[in-house]
Amino acid sequence: FDDQEAQLWRWNLRPSDEIAVVPDVEGLVSASLVEQAMTHRPELQSLRSQVAEAEIQLMKARRDLLPALDLVGDYSSDGVSDSAFSPAFYDSIEQEYPSWALRLQFSVPVGNQAARAEERRAELELERRNRSRYGEMMQVAKEVRDAVRNLRSLAESILASAESLRLAESNLETEQIKFSVGSSTAFEVQERNQELREARSRHLRNQLDYRVSESQLLYVQGILRVPTD
Repeated sequence: FDDQEAQLWRWNLRPSDEIAVVPDVEGLVSASLVEQAMTHRPELQSLRSQVAEAEIQLMKARRDLLPALDLVGDYSSDGVSDSAFSPAFYDSIEQEYPSWALRLQFSVPVGNQAARAEERRAELELERRNRSRYGEMMQVAKEVRDAVRNLRSLAESILASAESLRLAESNLETEQIKFSVGSSTAFEVQERNQELREARSRHLRNQLDYRVSESQLLYVQGILRVPTD
């Protein structure tokens, strides 16, 4: 916003629609939500890639400890001349005197402390990355369970605050009737009205917290997306 005088922050915004939250936590199964988080959380995907990279490095280090059997081939073309360079060069280019060789070369590493040290280093690195991945998995599972627990708690709070709101409305209506027949005072009516405003505020706060908690649950599963509408 191009708001040099900061006037936008003084606007009083009022939602055009009332918030309507119907808590539905019956289908929230922590185990399935945790499994989904294990698949979609980007940090776990990154750690899995790091573990796979470490496994490849360990395979390479262990391969370097094994005997090697190589097929080696050589091919050359010599040039012959008593004095001048050009005839020898053209002999080589024209392949006048070719020679070739093909052999199997078998080698066994003896000692090879460098390769053994590299294998041990690769093993330790793989273990370190696996520990990091397992630790992050436990943290993600905890975050999902906490989000589910918080959502269930807020669902109960919404039901309780909705009942409190209903009672506050009933109490205010009763007090107004009593006031109209002279058996109550304006002060009592004002108190019931204040209780109703507080009940509405608590109920609205619980509904807003529930919406935030729903988004938090999607976030900890790694499936929260930016709205496109």
